[in-house]
Amino acid sequence: MLPSIDTVLGYTTIRDVLSEGDGDLWVAAAEGVKLLHKGTFQENSVTNRLGQEKVLTLCEDSTGGMWFGTEDDGIFLWRNGSLSH
Repeated sequence: MLPSIDTVLGYTTIRDVLSEGDGDLWVAAAEGVKLLHKGTFQENSVTNRLGQEKVLTLCEDSTGGMWFGTEDDGIFLWRNGSLSH
């Protein structure tokens, strides 16, 4: 039997999943956000800053910017390797 995705990710509540055009997979959860890139979980300014946030939703805009909606700390935008609040 295969483990559930929440067991693999270490999350109990997955809120949203988004696949980017380049194949990266973002996972938003009550326990933060993770980025799966080429089969490996990556750390970056987003995963570090939002690691303890309750991330509710993900959205990629038409320019490639990634939007992250959190329960307690508002909205974040990650564009060109820079995270803004």
